[in-house]
Amino acid sequence: MVSKLDPRKIFAIPKVYDSYQKFVGAQQDRLNFLKKTVAPLVKHRVLDVGCGTGVNCEVFPQHVSYVGCDLSEKYINHAKQHYGNRAEFYAAPVGELQNLNLEPFDVVIVMAVLHHLSDEQIMKLCDEVSDLLVPGGLMITADPCYTTDQPRFSNFLTSFDRGQFVRFPLQYSSLLERKFSKVDVKMHPGKLLIFPHAGVIMLASK
Repeated sequence: MVSKLDPRKIFAIPKVYDSYQKFVGAQQDRLNFLKKTVAPLVKHRVLDVGCGTGVNCEVFPQHVSYVGCDLSEKYINHAKQHYGNRAEFYAAPVGELQNLNLEPFDVVIVMAVLHHLSDEQIMKLCDEVSDLLVPGGLMITADPCYTTDQPRFSNFLTSFDRGQFVRFPLQYSSLLERKFSKVDVKMHPGKLLIFPHAGVIMLASK
């Protein structure tokens, strides 16, 4: 009997994941956003929740302390091998960040993570992040989303995302507003991606 191919197992391989991200344009799109929008906001320390294979650390200047964490031990091992002399990496899921005993951060970035989390998990993440931010610090998120005017093909592709909790922008922001005093929402067109894409970016202030 031939077993059914599970794409999640394929993307669990760091090199496969990175190659796919480059192919569809997601990696360059993400790095451009981090370099132009996020890096200027970081004075001292940044935490990357869901850091993947660690490539995001490349956009931050050397004086910035970059800490990355991810659920995948394979991704973290890859990150340590390639960027361990530049940054700190930890294998830790949402709900266990407090166990890392980390110093406060100016900014916490959560890229393409929320659509993998239930409402309850997002609430837990917000509590953890709030405790890790300095006064006035920011949590910056970016995720695929549905929109009311979304083209059918884009909607179709989004429905096949590995994340099981893709939401409308208002659904994302209403969750963060329970824990943060201010949440700014911006739509991201994903122009560099080869497939139609709708994304939402949120800047949540402590």
